[in-house]
Amino acid sequence: MNLSPYEPLLETVDADQSRLWQVENEARNQVILSLNKTALVHASELAQRDAELAQSKAELALLKVQLETLRRLKFGRSAERFDPTQQQLFDESVAADLADVEAQLEAHTAAAKKPSITRAKPVRKPLPEHLPRVICHLPAASCNCAKCGGDLHQIGEEVSEKLDQKSAKYFVLKTIRPGSGLPQM
Repeated sequence: MNLSPYEPLLETVDADQSRLWQVENEARNQVILSLNKTALVHASELAQRDAELAQSKAELALLKVQLETLRRLKFGRSAERFDPTQQQLFDESVAADLADVEAQLEAHTAAAKKPSITRAKPVRKPLPEHLPRVICHLPAASCNCAKCGGDLHQIGEEVSEKLDQKSAKYFVLKTIRPGSGLPQM
C-alpha cells in the first residue's frame, strides 16, 4: 500500500476529532448533571415552600375559627347568660323601685286633688285712642244648633284690636265676632 505523507495527519485529525467529541459529550453530560442537580434542589425548595404555605394556611384557618368562637362566646347570645344569684339583687331593686313609684303616684294624685291655680291672661295696654279705628263685623258661622237644630241667639261678643298698617298709615282694626248660644229655659 501506498501511504501518502498526509495519511498520518489524517489519522491524527480523526483521533483528535473523536477525542473532541468525547470531551464535548463529557462536558454536555456534566452540564446536564449539574442542571438536573439544580432542578432537584429547586424542586425540593419549592416543595418545602409549598408545604410551609399549606401549613401557614391551615394555621390561619385554625386561628380564624378560634377567633370566631371566642367572639361568639364573648358577644353572642350565650354571653348574655343570667346568673341566678343576681336575681336576688334584681328583686331587691324592683321592690325599691316599686315603692318609689307608688310614693310618686300618691304624691301626684294628692296634687291633682288640690284646686289648680288659674293664671290670668297677660293684659296689654290698650291701643292709643287717637288712632283711627276700622270696625269689621263678622257674621255668625251658623244660626242653628249643631246638636238639636234650634235657633241660636246672640249672648255676647268677642272684640279684638290689633295694630295694622295701610300704605304707611297706621290704624286700629277692630274685629267683632258674635258669640251664639241657646237661650236658657
